[in-house]
Amino acid sequence: MMKDNENLKELIKKGLYQDNLECLIELCKGNLKEEPLTFFVLINIFERLASEYENQAVPSNRYNEVNALAPLLISAIDKPSKKNVSNLIKAYLEVCK
Repeated sequence: MMKDNENLKELIKKGLYQDNLECLIELCKGNLKEEPLTFFVLINIFERLASEYENQAVPSNRYNEVNALAPLLISAIDKPSKKNVSNLIKAYLEVCK
């Protein structure tokens, strides 16, 4: 799981664009049994973003808004807790308004 976490964090740092989102979804699915709450939320976020992007050009302001979630995504992976996941969900909902 530790190696997967490092891979997840590296992909997030590289940017939340279509190809990375697809990889992130698969890595999260592989870790779902380890931390169900955290990885369920991550899968949901990554799948929604991938669906929104659907291999289309994304306006740069939208891309920047989504990538601003990176620290919270990484925090949820590094320290899975109800508080970190809740903070991530709240920030994601703000971005999705």
